[in-house]
Formats: sequence, C-alpha cells, structure tokens
Amino acid sequence: MSAPFRTVPPRRTTTTVLQFPEPQFKRIVVPREHGSWGMWSLPLISGAIIGATAANAGAVEAAVWLIVAAAAAFMAYQPIEALLGMSPVKARTDEEKQFAIAWALLMVMISLFGTSMLVMMGRTKILGFALVASLCFGIRFLFGNSRRLRVTKQLLGALGLTSTSAAAYYVISGRINAMAFLLWATTWIFAVAQIEYVQLRMRTPNATSVDKVAIGWKVYALHGLIMLGAVATVIVGKAPALLPIAFIPGLVRLGVWTAQKPARIDFRALGFAELFQSTLFTALVVLAFVARF
Repeated sequence: MSAPFRTVPPRRTTTTVLQFPEPQFKRIVVPREHGSWGMWSLPLISGAIIGATAANAGAVEAAVWLIVAAAAAFMAYQPIEALLGMSPVKARTDEEKQFAIAWALLMVMISLFGTSMLVMMGRTKILGFALVASLCFGIRFLFGNSRRLRVTKQLLGALGLTSTSAAAYYVISGRINAMAFLLWATTWIFAVAQIEYVQLRMRTPNATSVDKVAIGWKVYALHGLIMLGAVATVIVGKAPALLPIAFIPGLVRLGVWTAQKPARIDFRALGFAELFQSTLFTALVVLAFVARF
C-alpha cells in the first residue's frame, strides 16, 4: 500500500513574516489627553455665556471665529509635539511625518485666519490672548521631555487652554475688564486642582486613607486654600457671592476618594469622572456670574 498523500506547507518567506504597521493618522492629529478637550472648550463656553449678558454688535460672528481659531490651534499642538519627539505619540513613518507637517500647517493657518477675522472686527486685544497662549506652549516645548517638569508643563498648558474663558468673554462683550480676568483665574485654578488631584491618584493607587492624606497633604491643602481664597474674594467684593459653591464638588470628590478602600485605577472611568466634574464646575461658575447681574 502506498503512503498517504501529504501536503507540504508553504515555506515562509520574508514577505509573509514581516508586518509593517499601517499609517495611523488619527492617532497623530487627535489630542490624546481627554481632559485637555474640556480644558479649552468648557471655559470658552462659560466665557461666551457670561459675556452674552453684555453682548454688543457682531457677538455671534465673533464667537464663531473664536471657536474656529481656538479649535484649530488646539488641533495643531499634538502633531507638532509628535514631530519634535516630545509626545508619547510618535510620527514613525515618512508618510506619517508628512501628514503631521501638513496637518499642523493647515491648523495653524486656520487659526491665524480666524484670529485675523477677529482683528478685522475690532477685537484687536485677542492678539494678547493669542500671545499668552503661544508663550505657555512655547515654554512647554523648551522644557522638553523632562519628567521632573511634567506637572509644571501641564499647569502651563492649562493656563494657555483656559485663556479661552477670558477671550470668549472679550470677543462677545467687546470689553476687557476685571470680570474677564477673574473668570480666567477661576477656570485655571480649578484646572490646577484637577491636575494635582489626578497626579495624586496616580501616585497612590494602593494607599490607605491615612496614607493618602500623608502623601498628598499638599493637594488637600491646595483645595482648602482655593476655597478660602474664593470666600475671601467674595468678602472683599471682587467675586460673585455664589462663586465658592463651584469649588464644593471638588472638595467632595477628594473626600469621597479618601474614604474609599485601595483599588486599581480605572483610567477610563477616572477620565469620565473628571469630565463630569469639569462640566459641573462650568455650570456652577456660569450660574454664579450670571446671577450677579
């Protein structure tokens, strides 16, 4: 009897073994820090609503151009960081690098066009906000990839992103006053507390309640000082009476987390929880400023 027929498996070749990753353009151009999306858009919304209480001619058109300019500038920074090697997201292939360059240039041009339209509408002081935001991100680039300065870079980035609150108030109301800068300071201080809280969570994944307080006492002190500062600002008549209420959810969040048992961090859940905190804060800030009128 003859031996049964057996098929011989095909010999592996270089073309079947090597696998080259396809270009991932979305990964390069869409900012990966979920909190940064809310950090520029929510302050812009709050500034726009509060500025609408004193809106002047051309407010709607000005708001549209501000959104265009701010959104384009926001969408430009990650490709730039990827090209400079300062982001965990890398442009790996020549095709990805070319796309990142083209996208960054396009976003910068759109942002400049939106800004120029605001200038043509008489909102020339928008250039000041653009300069401050550019300096904040420029200094971030100078800090490079230093892990020691990571939090400082985040705080500087937050200062630039939250400038949209004062910018929106200005372009809609047509005025730069103490209200605009108080709104900017309020949104940035909240962002600072939020950044420090998230960093504390990352440093203490398995800590007990006592250890959380011992390790993160500076974060607890920061939240307390922010509340005291908000109350003091109200007492001296520089802020609306309801403003301290906007910071209460942050204190509650910190207290609830302190009482919880050690558990592994669910970063997705944490991200959504912080987005909810940002949205709630924005709503309370708008209520505080609008109810003042």
